Amino acid sequence: SVTVFHERARTYIQLFEDGKTNYIRVNSQLVSGVSLAWANKMDNFVFMSLPGRKTFREVVMMDSNDDDPMGIRLIMQLIHFKYLELPDRLSIAELYSVARVAYKHSCTTLLAPFAERWILNGLQWEVKSDTTGANHDKVFVLAWLLGEARAFAKVFTEVVDTMTINPLTKIPLDRDGNSWLEQPLSSRLISVMRAARLNRLQDMMNALDRPVTQLLEAPTSYTFCRANDADEFKVACQAQQLGSLMSGLVAAQFMPFPAVEDYYDSVNSMAARIADIKVNRFKIPGVLPHNDAHVKCGVKHKEAIKAIKEQPIKLQRTLAAELRFNGMKSGAFRDENFVEL
Repeated sequence: SVTVFHERARTYIQLFEDGKTNYIRVNSQLVSGVSLAWANKMDNFVFMSLPGRKTFREVVMMDSNDDDPMGIRLIMQLIHFKYLELPDRLSIAELYSVARVAYKHSCTTLLAPFAERWILNGLQWEVKSDTTGANHDKVFVLAWLLGEARAFAKVFTEVVDTMTINPLTKIPLDRDGNSWLEQPLSSRLISVMRAARLNRLQDMMNALDRPVTQLLEAPTSYTFCRANDADEFKVACQAQQLGSLMSGLVAAQFMPFPAVEDYYDSVNSMAARIADIKVNRFKIPGVLPHNDAHVKCGVKHKEAIKAIKEQPIKLQRTLAAELRFNGMKSGAFRDENFVEL
């Protein structure tokens, strides 16, 4: 099939959609005027005959992974001023496709007239409605490419906490197992994500190592027994805590403590395994909770893990400035949104 975008369209762009070869006919002068990248693409045509036609035409081949047909069609509608044919809101898949194409061909400014509807409202709606976080990796990429600081801030820590590492190649992977290196992100941003993941893993390991060390080396310090009770009961209380904590660590395969560089699963996975560890404390049988002097005893490992996951991740000023610049190009920049960042 052939879709015509302009009455003076003479150049065909070949697209591969759902196993079929389709064509769109565009005005090469309009397309070339958008950016140098598009100008180079339009100049790189071949003469070939289309199915059912005898004459040869100028055909531009689009077969790269970044040349998503859905994104190309939307970009061509923008270039040819087909604003009335464009939807009020794009799905996350549509916005992801058009953003990648716009980024590759240096034309994100084309999105500016639709920044409020497509980017600002669209990404915020996705963040609020997607309670499973299934599309938050795409939201993160879009927020970076289009400079939407509010959505970026909301999903940044979650993206880091779901990142895993390929044990063979050491490449960082998203929640679907795709390489983050193949995404159109700054290499410095990916470095920040990797470092933040390691820091959060190390903090979690420290949250377990600290009570184990103190219970082993200073059993009479009573750091983790907070009861106003006799020393013999305090010793028994901390002995139960140490025994159950060690058993839980063995069951969770955290004994000996793994080096975080050799831990390939996600921060969320480590947090869940730690949260499953049950630490026992001293309790006199038959005593009601309000009379239990040891009710506040424990290593508080779950509270420590929760606090670690709630810690924000620091972003260098240069990366924040790059995000701001991306927002200015796409029209999504708003001063108030950078307050959350």
